[in-house]
Order: sequence, then structure tokens, then C-alpha cells
Amino acid sequence: MQGNLEILDIVLRIALSILFSGLVGLEREKTKKPAGLRTHVLVSVGATVVMLTGIALAGDYQDISPTDPSRMGAQVISGIGFLGAGTILRSGFDVRGLTTAATIWAVGCIGLAIGAGYYEIALAASAAVFIILRAFSHINLKKYDMAKIYSIEMEFNLDFDPDKLYKDIDSDEFKILDFQLREKHVKLTVLKHPQDKEFSIFNYLSKEDVAFINIKSETGV
Repeated sequence: MQGNLEILDIVLRIALSILFSGLVGLEREKTKKPAGLRTHVLVSVGATVVMLTGIALAGDYQDISPTDPSRMGAQVISGIGFLGAGTILRSGFDVRGLTTAATIWAVGCIGLAIGAGYYEIALAASAAVFIILRAFSHINLKKYDMAKIYSIEMEFNLDFDPDKLYKDIDSDEFKILDFQLREKHVKLTVLKHPQDKEFSIFNYLSKEDVAFINIKSETGV
């Protein structure tokens, strides 16, 4: 067989690639993530095939031109990055799909290890990835450990001074990300860091100062 690879060895490596990546893919599928069982298995099997091909080429052409089988595998790692990027969605401070993108990259690496014949490394890595996904899913940052962003839209009465509002908020060391003033209409975006004191727009104005107010808050790391 090419590169001294026997057919049984090739079948074994592809089967192990399906098994190990399937373990990770099932976890993603069960938690209804963007990339599930099939995606993870296909990425891992593809990486395994690339590594097997690299080994075969190195064996077949070593007399003509020395070939490093890991060079093809390096391109797999780069290519998986584009696939993983497609699973990431961002809305404000909320970013989803990062973990799934990381697992796609991880199973690609596992597939390369299997293709190279490093079964112990692949087994240990698969177990580690699965444990991380299951155990760490219950660990979340508490809200007081996270930054908050407040989006405020309001229409104020004639006797209200919006410039004073800006100065008062700024003097309390809150970061003002955006401040738009048009006639009696104000759009204000304020960032509160975890170490800052609690923020409330009503610390700087009363309900009588505004004819209309809409407040939205988002939490992010």
C-alpha cells in the first residue's frame, strides 16, 4: 500500500476518527448547537484522510523529493478556521457559537493525530474535549462580574438640560459610548464596568423631566 500503509490500518484510523469525533459531535447535537454530529465527524474524517495522504505521498516519493507529511495537515488547521467562523453569531454583547467553532477546530486536530497514528493523543484529547464541554457548561460568570451596556432613548421637557446630564454621568466615571442630541430627543449609551457602582439614569433626572423614556440593558464579559 502507498507509504507502507496497509488497508486495515487505513480503515482503523478512519473508524477511530468517526468514533472520537462522534463523541464530541453528539454532545454538540444534544445541546442543539449550529454544528452537530455530522459536521464534527466530517471535519475529523477529512483531517484524517489528509494526514493519511500526506504519509502516503511521503513514502511514495521519498526517493524523488523528500516530503514532510505534516505540511498538508497544517493547511487543514488553517482551513478549519473559516468553517468555524461560520458558526459564530454576534448580537451586541452576546456572542454565540464560539465554543462550537473551537470544537470543530479541536476535532480537526484529533483527526490529524489519528491519521498520523497517534491514537493515545487522540483518545486523551477527545476525552478532554468531551469533559470540558460537559463539566464547564455549568460554570457561568455571575452578573456582577460582567460589564453592562445601557441604551437609553428619551424625549425631555423644555426645562431639562441634556448637557448637564452628560456632565453628571461623566463625572461619576461611567464611560459614555454614544450621546446624540436632536431637538428634545436624546439617545445615550453608557458602559458600566464590573467595578463601577450601580448605574441608574434616574440618579440624574426625575420622571417629570422626560415625556418619554426607553431603557435597554445588555450584559457581556
